[in-house]
Amino acid sequence: GLHGYELVINNGVLFTNCFLYLIGLFGLYKLLKLKKYKAQEIFFAFTVMNFFPQTINMLLTMKPEIIVFSFLPWSLYCIYSFIEKKEFSFLYLALFPNLIIFSSKMSMLAGVGLIYFFILVRHWKKFNNKQVRNFIILGLLIYPLIYFENFIYNGRHIFDHPSRVEYNDILDLQFLVNINLNQLITNPFRNIHANSFLGI
Repeated sequence: GLHGYELVINNGVLFTNCFLYLIGLFGLYKLLKLKKYKAQEIFFAFTVMNFFPQTINMLLTMKPEIIVFSFLPWSLYCIYSFIEKKEFSFLYLALFPNLIIFSSKMSMLAGVGLIYFFILVRHWKKFNNKQVRNFIILGLLIYPLIYFENFIYNGRHIFDHPSRVEYNDILDLQFLVNINLNQLITNPFRNIHANSFLGI
């Protein structure tokens, strides 16, 4: 069992993750209400989402994904509020959550950046003006400061890849097509089919 310091750390991680998850749910609720979804539909979706294995995993571990889940809905809420109401203050409110998201993890930066790219392309006329360009310049000026502070604290860049041995294996292309149907039916456990993408 856990004792003393380990118990405090464990409880701290769980409490923080749950708190961030609630912030994310509230932001998601606001975003979906802005997109004209009914409260009944939103709460049903939340009920289903709460039992997803990935949601439980996100709550139990200390990983950057919970940060993105917490801040991304609020950022999207601010961006879509700007698109609908044409008030630039919403864009500046979106600056803080985006600085946190973009300095958390490279995969998050790429994924969220792709979402923003599609929003930008779809609503190009709303974003193609001087005030939006000033907002982007402000973000680009502040981001290096956050990035550098993050590097000082962690000693790592968000582009750094873990150097553990298990991450350095090269994938065999046969992994994509290899499958044993007999074992898949009689012994459908994940570790048995670790050499098969289709089996997993």
